[in-house]
Amino acid sequence: MQLLFGAAIAVAAFAGPASEAVAQTQFRPSVSPWEGFYLGVHGGYGGRSNDVIEDPVNAVPYNGAGNSWSYSAEGYLAAVHAGLNWESYGLVMGLEGSFGYMAIKGDAADPASPGLDTIAAQGDGTYGDVTARIGYTPGRMLYYVEGGAAFADLGWSVKDTCTAPPCSPTTITATSDGTQSGWTAGGGIAWAFSQRGSLRLEYGYYDFGEIDVTGTSGGNTYNWVQEVTLHTVKAGVTILF
Repeated sequence: MQLLFGAAIAVAAFAGPASEAVAQTQFRPSVSPWEGFYLGVHGGYGGRSNDVIEDPVNAVPYNGAGNSWSYSAEGYLAAVHAGLNWESYGLVMGLEGSFGYMAIKGDAADPASPGLDTIAAQGDGTYGDVTARIGYTPGRMLYYVEGGAAFADLGWSVKDTCTAPPCSPTTITATSDGTQSGWTAGGGIAWAFSQRGSLRLEYGYYDFGEIDVTGTSGGNTYNWVQEVTLHTVKAGVTILF
């Protein structure tokens, strides 16, 4: 009897820690692949038609007060992004910022200009945004929407450098005043290919509003307004720290 009792005590002593280890393994919550600080890179393509209107600030219009036309701008973009996420019961909330380079360019001439010599354009330059994000994750997938502030310096201009007939004898170089602010909104999906790494695909809309483009010629100041919006599609990779 003493031998059986001792064996029972030994089995219980051995099974106790083992059972606790199994329970901890089975019921320990998994680490989220979305929560925490992250860094990444993304790139993509974008474009849209920009609207231009001549809005003279003096009594002498350059080609005609109220002249309006449009031009298409398209090209690529690339940026780095960083952010911080919090997750609770499948709901993911966070803040993200990005900074990069846009080469979404285009131009077109004012149809009312002599010899089509007055050309509005969008060039390339830096851009960035700061957005709030909210999404839902059923596990390794994340579906999210985002929105916030945006800025860009894409060298918007209106230029007339032609003086040979049928062009007019006057010339002008009108430019925008540096970095322009606006807003952005969009959404996307992400897939966690590991506990720390994920891939993303997202759509983003940017609106920089009405951009003043101003220059002088012959002692007079002339002004055009460009209304700039962009549609973008971006793909990227992110590492969670």
